[in-house]
Amino acid sequence: MANSMFRPQRPSRHEECSCENHEEVPCEENGESTTTDYIESTVSSSTEKTTTVVTTTVVTTPSTTTQPTTTVPSSTTSTSPLPTTTPRICRNSGYTAFKRKNGWWCGQFYNLQVPGSQPYQGAVNNCFLNRDVLSSFETDEEWNHWRERIYVSEPVNVTAIWLAASYNESIQQWYWSDGNAIPTMEPQPTVVTPGGQVAWFTYEGDRVLKVSNTSTDSTIWVNGFVCGHLSSVPI
Repeated sequence: MANSMFRPQRPSRHEECSCENHEEVPCEENGESTTTDYIESTVSSSTEKTTTVVTTTVVTTPSTTTQPTTTVPSSTTSTSPLPTTTPRICRNSGYTAFKRKNGWWCGQFYNLQVPGSQPYQGAVNNCFLNRDVLSSFETDEEWNHWRERIYVSEPVNVTAIWLAASYNESIQQWYWSDGNAIPTMEPQPTVVTPGGQVAWFTYEGDRVLKVSNTSTDSTIWVNGFVCGHLSSVPI
């Protein structure tokens, strides 16, 4: 009796058939359990999509292909003009060039630096030492130039200058005799001292020519002269 009272307790059938995540169904008496699986069906809501077709117009600009320029050397040879240089007409800058009919004449003025008179032959000799001759005047340009030179530039008062002239007995006239000037002399000089030489008396006026003979102690002062030479440069 004691043993029947403490019989081990049988486990409940329901407890044996407990399944996780399944709906429990009462077990059959034979101990088999039936499990019904429920498939969870998810119905996705279908959203209608609207497709907008965008038409894009692409403007294609044709590319301009620049062809390389090929320079063909010219067979024509260009010649640059040679630089023009004015040749020196006279020997140095101390001379002044005058354009005469027979060529360029280079003249230079000299005068005494102290009061007194220069004899005619002394003027001729001084020109010769400078490889020149005593000068005549042919052009108006010469007259005007030397007048300004004498009046303005010289520190000593130049009263008269010797000029190259000779006397032609056959026609009884004086003429220019430096070997380059046109011989005709106008006006003719006034003879003050017979046998003398021609001088331009600058203090008396323009182109006042006189025939005079002076010495170092003369009271008539001829204290200047013009020397010159013909240039080798053609006109």
